[in-house]
Amino acid sequence: MTHLALDSARNEYYTSACGARPNAAKLAVVVTDGMSTFPESTEAAAPALHATGVKVVSIGIGSGVSQDELKIIASSVDLVFSANNFDVLDAIEKEVSATACEAATSLPGYLEGCAGSCSSNLLCMAKNGE
Repeated sequence: MTHLALDSARNEYYTSACGARPNAAKLAVVVTDGMSTFPESTEAAAPALHATGVKVVSIGIGSGVSQDELKIIASSVDLVFSANNFDVLDAIEKEVSATACEAATSLPGYLEGCAGSCSSNLLCMAKNGE
């Protein structure tokens, strides 16, 4: 159930107890059939997750995907993707990856702490020639 996944991300995964750092980009990719069992709950859970600073990319799989629901789940309409089936995911992988990375770089704190060893920050690694 989509709303439970979004709530878990907000309440469990993107918390300091699970290793989330205040100055680190937080990005979630939600792969869904785009038809929540409880759409009202999804409509409430998505903005609650967005409000915590997590950027959300939504990917709808299948022919019955609700674009409106994907837009609710995603942090912005440019973070919404669709594929007719799982086989098509390979075709959109690069676009999704590039968009997700771009979204992460726009988050507050992305460039903070970009000195010395920064093995978890790809931009820092590139700057340092790693």
